[in-house]
Amino acid sequence: KKKVGEKMKEQINKQLVIYHKIKIKNHPEYQYLNTVYDIILNGNKMSDRTGVGVISKFGYMMKYNLDKYFPLLTTKRVFFRGIIEELLWFIKGDTNGNNLLKKMYVYGKLMEQENFWTIVNYLIEK
Repeated sequence: KKKVGEKMKEQINKQLVIYHKIKIKNHPEYQYLNTVYDIILNGNKMSDRTGVGVISKFGYMMKYNLDKYFPLLTTKRVFFRGIIEELLWFIKGDTNGNNLLKKMYVYGKLMEQENFWTIVNYLIEK
């Protein structure tokens, strides 16, 4: 039986091979895939509260040319409507989380936490 890390390495290798075959080596998603691959190979393994474990490596920076690409990953599922709703909420300058909650139910449990709004207000002020 393969470990989760081994399965991830195989999946990332397959995706990298696909990108090489279709000759889009400069595709922005390479940054993400290479970062994930490096974390799997060279990351620090740590235990966590779930018992599953975490592999981490700090200090990565990714840059994307927004004139040419929208940095949306194609190798994983993304809740696109949620991204748009949250971006529109920020662009409007809205600081009322209840307005976001009306359209984004995923935040419901998070917003119930006692310190959520303290953190949000701190980030908005910065």
